Amino acid sequence: MTAPHPIRDNRSVQTRTDMLGDKFESDEETRLFVERVHKLLSFVAHELMVEVPASCDVGRYIAGVDALRHAENLFCDAAILGAETERRQ
Repeated sequence: MTAPHPIRDNRSVQTRTDMLGDKFESDEETRLFVERVHKLLSFVAHELMVEVPASCDVGRYIAGVDALRHAENLFCDAAILGAETERRQ
């Protein structure tokens, strides 16, 4: 018998790989959370756009918006991965 492969046989890796192909359904609680994350971070980004001073460094501002987008992905992925991991057990 061969030892388990550290990547191919890892459930966390398998679940994350399946996320790339949208291979699972989200429950209502997860869908509502993801929707709320999108709305809240969109609201924050748009509010900041209204308040941003003209002297603001554009490159840093873009980096800040990118960080919000990254945070959005992390929050949504956390909810989706948690729900799917729970479902697969």
